[in-house]
Amino acid sequence: MALNLFLIQLSFGLIALLYKFECIPTLSATIRQKTNLRMSQALPSSNDGRENNWHLLKEEDSIKVFVKDNPGGYMSVRMELHIYGSLKSLQQRLQDVDGYTNWVYRCASATQISTPDDSSLIYRIVTDFPFPFKDRELTVRSVQKTDTNGIYYSRSSAVQTTDKDSQYAVIHHFESLWKVTPITPDNLSIVYEVTTEPGGEIPAWLYNMAVDQGPLHTMKKLRELVEQEV
Repeated sequence: MALNLFLIQLSFGLIALLYKFECIPTLSATIRQKTNLRMSQALPSSNDGRENNWHLLKEEDSIKVFVKDNPGGYMSVRMELHIYGSLKSLQQRLQDVDGYTNWVYRCASATQISTPDDSSLIYRIVTDFPFPFKDRELTVRSVQKTDTNGIYYSRSSAVQTTDKDSQYAVIHHFESLWKVTPITPDNLSIVYEVTTEPGGEIPAWLYNMAVDQGPLHTMKKLRELVEQEV
């Protein structure tokens, strides 16, 4: 899921309106900044969102949205929620690349690149942006594991590709991490973190105005789909 090239010459007011109400894509369930993944790293054990300078931005439909600054100037997002469904069902949704268009915000297409594997996945995703903004393309490598306590992790990174000859703007810097803790067989506690630098000519202040919208929309849709299967 991706962001687009803004025309800076437009008035700031018009850009803000377009960005807030029309142009907030989200990132895939799995994106990370460095290809060299270190699965030994995990989310903090606390689930109150306050560690490491996270600040509560909003709570909507029982989903808590936290944000914090990162060195690049673009806000990171953390979401906390419960999904009433099985871990198997959630894993299938996260690993079904063809199905991303059904729940990932503004996902125009998603193509699996790697062969099926229980522990890793490489795919390419294109996010639609309204005219006159250019669509974004992102290639992702994701690694999954379940620890001895039954907690499921999915950590991902953007795979570095060239912008040359691409019809899209290519996203180079993204990271995400899922931590899914089964409370009961049909009750999952989920923490999801994502960080991105959208690229192009989008200033950090403009991106940060509505950074929560795409991830929030995506999480609501994912929860709906998983809970339909219970």
